[in-house]
Amino acid sequence: MPRFPLVLVFVLAACRLGETSEAIVALADLPTVMPRHIVIRPGETVEWRNAARTPYTLSGEDFPTPTLPPGALWRHTFDTPGITVYRVEHGRESLAEGIVEVR
Repeated sequence: MPRFPLVLVFVLAACRLGETSEAIVALADLPTVMPRHIVIRPGETVEWRNAARTPYTLSGEDFPTPTLPPGALWRHTFDTPGITVYRVEHGRESLAEGIVEVR
């Protein structure tokens, strides 16, 4: 089975309206994961954007497992402190792993 290269790019943007912050994770066609570990506060949202040419599935302990076609985005708000490990998959193959830490 061929391996699909992947990169996760993280940007934390603070929004003054309501003091919410958002972490943005971009999925792209490169062979690395950056960063592997995201730290946010309770009530903050992580957004995954698929900038790749391949659909990817996100799989994690504390959220549903959506498939993101190219160009799609998906958001999840983490309310409870703790660590969530998620995987980025293509078909049945796990391509990358990331961590969202809420503290």
